[in-house]
Amino acid sequence: MDLSLKPKIIKNGILIRLVLIVILVLSSLFILKPLTYNNYPDFGSYYYSTKNLTEGRNPYFDLGNRFGFFLYPPPVLFLFLPLTLISYSVAGKIFTAISIFCFLLSIYLLLKIINIKPFSNLGMFLSILAFNFFPAKFTLGMGQINNIVLLGVILFIYFSLNKEWIYSGIFLALASLLKVWPVILLTVPLINSRWKILSSFAAVLAFVFMITYPILGKDVYYYFFLVTLPSLFTNTAGTYYNQSLSGFLLRQINNPATFKAIRDILDLMILSATLYLTMKFSQIKNNIMLLNVSVLITLSLILTSTSWQHHFVWLLVPLFLTFSYIRKNKMNLKYYFALGVSYVLVALNLKNPSSIPVLFQSHVFFGAFLLYIFDIRLLMKRINTL
Repeated sequence: MDLSLKPKIIKNGILIRLVLIVILVLSSLFILKPLTYNNYPDFGSYYYSTKNLTEGRNPYFDLGNRFGFFLYPPPVLFLFLPLTLISYSVAGKIFTAISIFCFLLSIYLLLKIINIKPFSNLGMFLSILAFNFFPAKFTLGMGQINNIVLLGVILFIYFSLNKEWIYSGIFLALASLLKVWPVILLTVPLINSRWKILSSFAAVLAFVFMITYPILGKDVYYYFFLVTLPSLFTNTAGTYYNQSLSGFLLRQINNPATFKAIRDILDLMILSATLYLTMKFSQIKNNIMLLNVSVLITLSLILTSTSWQHHFVWLLVPLFLTFSYIRKNKMNLKYYFALGVSYVLVALNLKNPSSIPVLFQSHVFFGAFLLYIFDIRLLMKRINTL
């Protein structure tokens, strides 16, 4: 290297770092901005549903002051009981602060999992992408519980990689008690016979049930399992914010019978193919396990009947893990380009979606499906080299 170029290279390196720091600080304002809000619609659903419970009303049925119906497992009510002791406005800000903390810790742990220092240039660049990810901002603005679930799933991955199987199962169970979808990740320890994960998962569920059942009552649990839970697999909507496969199809197909037939066939084909590949190729080797986890998370978002845009904050996990896989295997730029396209499609938000063609209103779905196909391709490519 020409020694005369060294000062220039150092100067450019410092400049790049300063630019990244400035952009990171500005981007962090997007994450902190929800603390200034006075209303958090989805948090209102948690808060007032729990209020209904304390007043002897059915939290799943009686709307009261809620933004919408309460569609979460009963333990979520138990989690929000302490917050009902204070006013809605104060409770909303406390919950938002907790959600922000969970999001920041999730990004830190994701970077740790893929061996990137948070304040390296690459670490700051990835953090900037995460902070400007619309589903993340949407989650915080709505007062959603998604970031707590995100942290639980990431801790499941983190402890699995460190062979701390009991902790891994505990955090997967905690995530599944807040949202149903993380249960699909049990596929990985199940086919790898990781009984400590499975046993700790079951133990946490049993313990929480024994604690909450006497407090919440049998009617709450019965209503959830007999009415609310089945509705999660059948009810859907064609609105822009539903970016699942069902939402995409509803925006294209007007005939309900045709929609249902096509959706059921595609759901069955995609689910069967994914589970077959996961069971056939799943190994405890870290690189393959992480690809399997990525595929399963993306699959859950695609096939769920209703995947609102804020749910796609969970897609940060497969995006980060896929980036790490490409980087570690020194793949060429076309792989980064494909991953970048997936990120952009999911990260965007259309303020006036009705102004563009209906097909393009499913950009988040297309981004998620591209990532799903991409990870399946990487998984099969990796297996062929073993």
